[in-house]
Amino acid sequence: MKNLAEVPTSEQLEFLNSFDHALCDLDGVLWIHYRPLSGAAACINSLKQRGKQVHYVSNNSTVPIELVKDRMKDIGLDTDINDIIELYVIGLGTIKDTLKKAGFLIADGPQQIQESISSVVDNINDNENIGGVLLELDININFIKLQKAVTYLKRKDCIFIASAADAQLPNGQNGYLIDLTGREPHQIAKPSLNYNEFIVERFKITDPVRVLFIGDSVKEDLNFATKCGYQKLLVLSGITKKGTVIQLGISRRI
Repeated sequence: MKNLAEVPTSEQLEFLNSFDHALCDLDGVLWIHYRPLSGAAACINSLKQRGKQVHYVSNNSTVPIELVKDRMKDIGLDTDINDIIELYVIGLGTIKDTLKKAGFLIADGPQQIQESISSVVDNINDNENIGGVLLELDININFIKLQKAVTYLKRKDCIFIASAADAQLPNGQNGYLIDLTGREPHQIAKPSLNYNEFIVERFKITDPVRVLFIGDSVKEDLNFATKCGYQKLLVLSGITKKGTVIQLGISRRI
């Protein structure tokens, strides 16, 4: 692994000429807690001026897509909303709203029920109209929501899909459902290759070697880019710090 800021200008130019597409994470790359990182927007705009196709990919589902677009405009990035890949999940209210706007019918679990056996039974009955359980981060997760999912997943015709949350976020409900149902979910987020199938189709990528993936996480971003055959650029403004790079002994193959 090389520090791009320390190599000769000729090598920097060679690197810039080695890719056509740039896939860019948001959190830790453009901003931290929506506070813009100095120089990030200028860097992205510079890539666009050089003719690079810049697209944005993120596992973060905590804010509506319209708000993400507004944040990008605020920091000086003009982007088409179609450049942003959003993961369709059941979890936070923002995702439920997005799915509804897209025409999906959403079945939701209760936030609270009466504390009685009869109430529990009434709330965990099967519903054969449910064709899939789509699970991500839910900060209001509770026993009934999980048990309803278990009930649905006992049917083999019910699809189990999950978004792999960033390592900094708790995602224990996935393990709970796996243990109780014996089923492994289809992962749809980084570093799953299922996610890459969508990226390739959406952005018409034909040569992965000509794609640069920019991220701040070794586990989610660099691992994902390696699986997909992309070039990789690790920024140290988010999850991964310089000390971690040295400690892990990250090599060029990562």
